[in-house]
Amino acid sequence: MRRRNQKAGDYIFDIINVALMLFLITITGYPMLHMLFYSLSGNLIGNQLLYKPEGFSLGYYAQILSDSSILRSFFVSAARTVIGPLSMLAVTAPAAFVMSDKSYVFQKLFWYFFLVTMFIGGGMIPTYLLMRALGLYNNFFVYIVPGMFGGTFNLILMKTYIEQLPGELKDSARIDGANEIYIFIMITLPLITPILATICLFSAVGHWNSWYDTMLYNASRPELYTLQYQLMNIINQFGSNLSIEKIEELRKSGLLVASPAGYRSAVTFITIIPILCVYPFLQKYFTKGLLIGSIKA
Repeated sequence: MRRRNQKAGDYIFDIINVALMLFLITITGYPMLHMLFYSLSGNLIGNQLLYKPEGFSLGYYAQILSDSSILRSFFVSAARTVIGPLSMLAVTAPAAFVMSDKSYVFQKLFWYFFLVTMFIGGGMIPTYLLMRALGLYNNFFVYIVPGMFGGTFNLILMKTYIEQLPGELKDSARIDGANEIYIFIMITLPLITPILATICLFSAVGHWNSWYDTMLYNASRPELYTLQYQLMNIINQFGSNLSIEKIEELRKSGLLVASPAGYRSAVTFITIIPILCVYPFLQKYFTKGLLIGSIKA
């Protein structure tokens, strides 16, 4: 309904704006719905454009959940997604607290040291040799230890956020006899929850989607495969160029229900469900922390 004081130009703008938003929602949301329809289609062979499931079936999901290797990789990914971000915050947050204190004697020296690592890396081969020398090859902790320092970008976000807190809070706490550990844990941490949640979400998504480190360091340990690495193996095994003979062979062996695309879609959808469930609860912290923590550097 047209508002009483709304001009014709504003009315046209609202129509165009709503139409544009609906178009963006469609082109970004339909691929996910299409993948869901594929995973629920039990009578589909080949690649088609779907608007609803063709022969509703939960066969793909039943087959996936009965596969012990996929369930094991799910728990590996879940474990690194929980442990990785928490351990990263446990190291990066205190570092950002120290770097935000300009009265610290070596603050500028260490700050330049951190900045150098943002632009210069060791490279793949030196990193691989370092992981082997540290005993992290074929080890679950290769997913955790290298990322415990969250990187200079995360350090900048935390440092900037902490610097925006009123300095009088620290001064009054020091007057009352509080030490730096108490100030960090009891005063600073509760006030920087938005930026902690933002960086934690960044890190969690990175850990959940990671597969490359599995291929480099744990390819010979199937019990340490992550879910994304399993997904990559499934995509390679059930590629779109499978012949009819290969499909029939996979069906007889119990590795395929109806089509490779449906199986890949089901596994892919399972991998994105946890992030979809977690993100709404952290969205308010994500938006606030990202905006406030990026005002200055």
